[in-house]
Amino acid sequence: MYTKRIAVDLAKNVFQLATSDSFGEVVERKRLNQIAFLKFITQLTEPKNFIFESCGTAYHWGRTVNSMGHKATILHAAYVTPYRRRNKNDKNDCDAILGDQAHHYRLSLWRRIQSLHFLSELV
Repeated sequence: MYTKRIAVDLAKNVFQLATSDSFGEVVERKRLNQIAFLKFITQLTEPKNFIFESCGTAYHWGRTVNSMGHKATILHAAYVTPYRRRNKNDKNDCDAILGDQAHHYRLSLWRRIQSLHFLSELV
C-alpha cells in the first residue's frame, strides 16, 4: 500500500519535492539536487508513490524509482495545468501535481460512497 505521495518537479540541476499524506495535504517540501534526490530515494523504508510531470527525464527517473521498489506515475502537463495556482515555478508545479492526484482520490472515494448508497437503497 502506498500511503504517501511524493510529487517531483524535475529540472536540470535542482528537483523540487512535495510530500503529501493519503488525504492530499502537503506535509513536507524539499529542494534537492540529483545526487541528493537519489540518496533520498534509497533512504525511504516503505514504498511510496512518486508522481512526475512528463518531461525529457521523467521516464528515466520513473524507471529508477520503479527499480527501487516504489511506484512511479507520469502525468501529462495538460492534466497538471488546471491545478496550478499563481505563477509557474517549481513549488507551484509540485502543488499542482498533488492537486491533480488529490482530485482523483476524492473522486474515487465519492464513487465508492455513491455505490454504497445505491446498494443500501436496493435492500
